[in-house]
Amino acid sequence: MDKKETTVKSYIENERRIDYLMQQVRDNRGRNYDNVCKACKEIIESVEPDNVEALGFAYFYLGEMYYAKNAVDDMFDTIVKALGYLNQSEQWRLIARAYNLMAITSVSQGNTVAALEYYMSGLNCCKEHDISSVKSSIELNLGYLYMDTAMYKEAEIYFESAYNEYLNTPQERKEVRRLTMIYTNLANCHMHEGELDKTAYYIDSIERECKHSFEDMDYVYVECLQTRYYHLLGNIKMRDEYIEDVRERLYGRVLIMDVFDDIYDFCLLMLDIDRDDILFTIVSKLDEPIKTTRIANLKRKFLELKIKLYRKNSLEKECIEAMNQYFDLSVQLEKDKQKMIANILRVRNSLDRIKERQKELELARHRGFLRSRRRISSRVSPTGTACQDLHRRHWTDAGGNIYHCPTRYLI
Repeated sequence: MDKKETTVKSYIENERRIDYLMQQVRDNRGRNYDNVCKACKEIIESVEPDNVEALGFAYFYLGEMYYAKNAVDDMFDTIVKALGYLNQSEQWRLIARAYNLMAITSVSQGNTVAALEYYMSGLNCCKEHDISSVKSSIELNLGYLYMDTAMYKEAEIYFESAYNEYLNTPQERKEVRRLTMIYTNLANCHMHEGELDKTAYYIDSIERECKHSFEDMDYVYVECLQTRYYHLLGNIKMRDEYIEDVRERLYGRVLIMDVFDDIYDFCLLMLDIDRDDILFTIVSKLDEPIKTTRIANLKRKFLELKIKLYRKNSLEKECIEAMNQYFDLSVQLEKDKQKMIANILRVRNSLDRIKERQKELELARHRGFLRSRRRISSRVSPTGTACQDLHRRHWTDAGGNIYHCPTRYLI
């Protein structure tokens, strides 16, 4: 076997290995982080430098793994690298998902400005390249961001758009949990605006279309919503029945930290109606998990709740401790915001460099095209057929050969 054949064989074997590793990533994501990490790093180390598709893929899923592990700095570093390769290889769906990941992380760190920047970039990518599945996720997240900042009308626009995307989804790909989220968020918006008739409509829709697929976690946050609805309606009997249902579920195996954002308003209601017993149960169940989480925004809301609860019950020592923790967290959040701003600038600079490089390549192709056209023109008959036909995306030379002219070069 000569040197050329050996090189070709080695190249083919390497490509097969890369394909195998990419499939390993797909099979293990969300299940085995170590395997995902190992496969992604091997792709990055062994792939040919010009294989931008594989590099973009590997850096993205490595970043997704860091996101799942809450390794914020590593996630941003890796996703920024991924974006460059993903743009070059035109992997638009992964680009949109990358922006979504960065936005979610920004929200968890308490930086809504950075989150909005990333969400809008992801949404624009989805609209430009017709990526409906990711578009729906981003719209839901954007709606929640607006709802969390009390901009309820703006939130409704995104939730309703996500609902329309859901209706257009093929039946086999529809997820009842997504529909539950949409209805619950719309009910929340209308409740905050005092539109209880519309709130009732979405609560009825949840009961009718979603309840058959509920898990314990779904029951908790939907029943918290119903508790608040019946309180505003003045139906104390129904309100208290739902409070008891929630209390029973809280004593079960529900991972309450996963739904804390959804039940925060319920917790505030418990303070208002002197059901501090419910709130003490929630606080006791969350205290240890919250200490270990790196989701700063969750910590902030939890500490706010503890301070209000301890003040109301004259627990001075516990209140001072919670306030000290809140202060330390506020200092950390300010530092995190500065990091987030730096990350936004890094992403923009990275994409600007890619665009500049693409412009240079386009210019080089255009110059090559012009040189080619001049060579062709020198062989064309004096009748000027080439010039006459140029606007029709092709031209014919004296020998009858047809040359295609790409649209972007039309004069």
